[in-house]
Amino acid sequence: MDRMPSIYSGTMVISRKLNLKEPVTSAMSQVQTTVCASQTIKDALDTLRSRMIDHRIMYIYVVDDEDVLVGVLPIRELILGDRERTVEKVMRTSVVRIRMDVDLEHALGMFASHRLLALPVVDDKGRLMGAIDVQVYADETFELAQTQRINDLFQVMGVSVEEARNSNVLRGYRKRLPWLLCNVIGGIGCAVIAWSFSMTLETWVALALFIPLVLTLAESISMQAMTFSLQLTHVPSVQWSTLLRRMRTEVIVAAMLGASCGVLVAIVSWLITGDHRIGIVLALSVCSAMISSSIAGGLVPVFLHQVRLDPRIAAGPLVLVLADLAATSVYLGLATGLLPAVVDATS
Repeated sequence: MDRMPSIYSGTMVISRKLNLKEPVTSAMSQVQTTVCASQTIKDALDTLRSRMIDHRIMYIYVVDDEDVLVGVLPIRELILGDRERTVEKVMRTSVVRIRMDVDLEHALGMFASHRLLALPVVDDKGRLMGAIDVQVYADETFELAQTQRINDLFQVMGVSVEEARNSNVLRGYRKRLPWLLCNVIGGIGCAVIAWSFSMTLETWVALALFIPLVLTLAESISMQAMTFSLQLTHVPSVQWSTLLRRMRTEVIVAAMLGASCGVLVAIVSWLITGDHRIGIVLALSVCSAMISSSIAGGLVPVFLHQVRLDPRIAAGPLVLVLADLAATSVYLGLATGLLPAVVDATS
């Protein structure tokens, strides 16, 4: 018997972007790998061979004379089974299926929960209408992940994807102002800290030359640490063991980067001022400032997540403010404490 259900026409390729609220038929492919329950294994194999199937075979669906989906034929039985036995004797009757009027979002959830390679689509009478390939699920999952990363990036920068697509002046002003106000607050805080160390800056003017560099390094490494830390907040509850491992790695990397940058700053300072003592203090201060900023960048998103605030929105401005304040305090504080000792030791 070489009968094929009426749904056969060929494989349909889905290339357009999918709307998850559309019915599953928008991503459904026609099925070539169907056999009838009343066929023998030999007849079923001959039927499949005659169709010249040009795509990968996920499942072999079994239908009755009315095209109703009644089971799945294991490929092992098709190849190695008794060829005189009927398909209905060896097929598996437990088949996960989805109705054609259900939306794609539900279908993707079934792919995730059942770990399927294809999902058969049936009508209200149970007749097989087609199937959704796992590639649709994989592509959509990748697209969602990409969209999530883009949204995270825009929000970390203080804007949103919607704002980037629209050109409303007042809306853009309201959205960006809080971000800039945080920077203003951070700048004022750094100015107050620098003013409290005015005696040190008057004595060692070279320290003031490198404050912008220290702040730039601190902000850069804090944002890098925050980016890695944001990945931990994609789960409902952050595991402390995971956080500790992440922070340990971040501190070690920050220390290595701080040491490298500190040495470069020390060399430049020595070339500019001719005083190697300032270079030693600058190297230690820059390294310490970068480590403290890295810790702030790593912990702030997790803290915001734990108190039920969205770290993608609030973490960026807060991390920059804390990084600036921490870097300025550590840089000038260490310089104030170390310079007299270094001067005395080298006098």
